[in-house]
Amino acid sequence: TFNVLDDNSRKNALELAEQSLIGNVLSFVGLFGPCLSFYSCTLSSQLFRHELMVLLHVRKQHEEGDVTDALTMQERIN
Repeated sequence: TFNVLDDNSRKNALELAEQSLIGNVLSFVGLFGPCLSFYSCTLSSQLFRHELMVLLHVRKQHEEGDVTDALTMQERIN
């Protein structure tokens, strides 16, 4: 995290808040791109939505205890 890169001197509340804000902004920027890409694919591609629902359905069945063929799951992922 950002704190690891900083020196170990004592900090007041303002400096700690500043570090926290910087860390939060960097986390947001790092996650914004992949989230935007996923959102745009979900909105624009019917095939992507269909395959996502199939993948989630297979995962739900697997979590409920149904026997799922691992080869079939692997084929759906690829």
